Amino acid sequence: MNNLYDLIELDEQIKNAKKDSPSVLNTLFSTLKKIIFISILPILIYIIFTYFIGVTCMDQESMMPNFSKGDFIFYNRLDDDFEIGDIIIFKDDSKDTFSIKRVIAVGTESVEIIDNQIYIDERLLKESWITQGKTEPIDMNSNITLNDDEFFVLGDNRSDSIDSRSNDVGVIHKDQIVGKFIYKFKMSN
Repeated sequence: MNNLYDLIELDEQIKNAKKDSPSVLNTLFSTLKKIIFISILPILIYIIFTYFIGVTCMDQESMMPNFSKGDFIFYNRLDDDFEIGDIIIFKDDSKDTFSIKRVIAVGTESVEIIDNQIYIDERLLKESWITQGKTEPIDMNSNITLNDDEFFVLGDNRSDSIDSRSNDVGVIHKDQIVGKFIYKFKMSN
């Protein structure tokens, strides 16, 4: 009788062990899923950062204190609706690099700098993002009226920014813009 109980108990242990331990097929399937995920992940990252999200490093001090040299800037490559105050990344033909500036005026608006103040269509622009530097006209002799696909951009650090006030940069055409700022990864203190 003792042997019968031992056999029943052994049978129960075997059934429980089968439930607790994964089968070879389950282990293989689980491993295959991990391999596929690890294989697809780099392709997904490549597609996202090639077509949707761009990354550049801030290599100038023209946007201080809001952005510092060495910060990584993430931008949306697909957004093409730019408004006053937006930060854009554009191809700077004068330096053959990317530049990061703030949109001050958009197509068909007129820009004028009088006594270090910016006027858009003869209305004073209130800039909450500026904490330092004067807005001097640099190469601007009079007001500028933008065409439909043009943007007037300035750096937040006006005393150390080469931007639309300068003949070296001038107004930015829509086809020069590569994206709109979405996130900053701060590298410096």
